Amino acid sequence: MREAQPHFIALLPRGGLQSEILDCKAKVQRAVGDQLYLTDPPHLTVFLASFQDQNLLCDKLGELTTELHSPVIRMEGWHVFEQDCLTGNNTLVIKINDFDKETLRRLQNKVVERTAKLRDLKASLARFQTAWQSLSQARRKAVEQFGFPFVGSDWQPHFSIASIRPSDWDKAWSARS
Repeated sequence: MREAQPHFIALLPRGGLQSEILDCKAKVQRAVGDQLYLTDPPHLTVFLASFQDQNLLCDKLGELTTELHSPVIRMEGWHVFEQDCLTGNNTLVIKINDFDKETLRRLQNKVVERTAKLRDLKASLARFQTAWQSLSQARRKAVEQFGFPFVGSDWQPHFSIASIRPSDWDKAWSARS
C-alpha cells in the first residue's frame, strides 16, 4: 500500500485578485526579505489532509467540481493572525469580506463531506503534532474528525501573504501603505 501523502485543496485567484496578492507579497519581500509562505503562489487553502489513494481523492474532487461555481471573493485589506498557532509567527493575510466567507465555508463543507472520510487518520494527525499543544481543543477535535484544524465557522478564509518573524513584524505591517 502507498504511503499517505499530504494534499491540500485550494482555490487559485485569477486576474486582478492574483495581481493584488502578488503585489502585497512583493511589498513585504522588499520590506523584510524572505519569510515563511512568502514565495508560495497565491492560493486560498480550503482543506488539507493526508491521503493514500490520490486517484480516489481526485475522483471525488472531480465529481464535486461539476456541482460548484467559482465563488466571488472580495478583499477587505490586510489582517494578521497574531502568534499563528501553526507557525508561532504573525501571519499576514488578505482578509475576505464576511459575506464571501460564508460562501467559502459552504464550499469547504462540501469538500470536507466528500474527502475527509478518505484521509489517512494517522498521517493526518502526525502532520499537526508539532503544533498540537498550540491548537485549541476544538481544533484538535477537528484534526481528529476531519484531518484539518480549521473547519466550519472556525475557518477564516484568507489569502496568506507570509508568516512573519516577530523581529520583522513592524516593518512588514508598515509595508501595507
